[in-house]
Amino acid sequence: TTSKILVITTATGRATGLARDTPLPGVFSPARRLTNGSLRTPVSNKRKLTVKLASTETYDIGKAVQTQVKSPPCNLYIGNNFCVRIYDFFDLQNSIQNNKKGGLVHIDFDPAVHFKAMTLSEGAEKIWSVPNAGGNSVISEVLTFETFHRCFHAELLRTEMEVSYFPEGGSITDYVCDIFGTKVGVSVTRAMKYRGEYTEEDATNLLTKKLKGVNQANRNTLERWNKQILHVWVQNKEAANLVTRAWQDLPPDLVTNTMVVVSRTRRSNFIFYNS
Repeated sequence: TTSKILVITTATGRATGLARDTPLPGVFSPARRLTNGSLRTPVSNKRKLTVKLASTETYDIGKAVQTQVKSPPCNLYIGNNFCVRIYDFFDLQNSIQNNKKGGLVHIDFDPAVHFKAMTLSEGAEKIWSVPNAGGNSVISEVLTFETFHRCFHAELLRTEMEVSYFPEGGSITDYVCDIFGTKVGVSVTRAMKYRGEYTEEDATNLLTKKLKGVNQANRNTLERWNKQILHVWVQNKEAANLVTRAWQDLPPDLVTNTMVVVSRTRRSNFIFYNS
């Protein structure tokens, strides 16, 4: 028997539900859309479900016909810890595998539970437990790897203190992993402001500082990775747009081939305040 999938989205693509008219055991159960627009989907034996959403598709579910919804195409990851909406998945994959190409993509990150209740992969557990170079951003680094591991099958190669540099004393990367068969250095940052409104100038200063550090780490590392990802956590779509506009105005010699991934979050204060 064949079964059809109903894709439910809002006009902005923020809330997505999945329902199946003939459920398949062990794959996924019907989703429930909540009034606040978030998605809660029980998953049994399989933790991952990836669906390509196309803004021009029409889905025929029995007698009901769901016509196109004006939302951008994306891929979904639905897991026990969080759900992720990935925009421009193939651009991301191509940019990571192409050493001469950089770029910027957006991701939506929606946690299902608090960080303390999450079941982490072996790589994420290692990043969480081993000593690092200091700072209060370990949760953001752990969840960056966990997101990349669940969505892109990333495998951890080196933690922050396992990476060697010459000369020492400069900027360093947060960890090294394999994504899509490519050895990648990953640097993690958070676009936030403790007091006042976050501005495009703040975003420009953050990206300039972090990308200078990425380029220095690329020159000095002894690990010989092929490229770096700069993962930027933001608290809302306004901050994501500010980061995007700031990135577009940066000089090419600063951006180089770095892939910038901007993750918009919901209910994720533990990422920004490490609590």
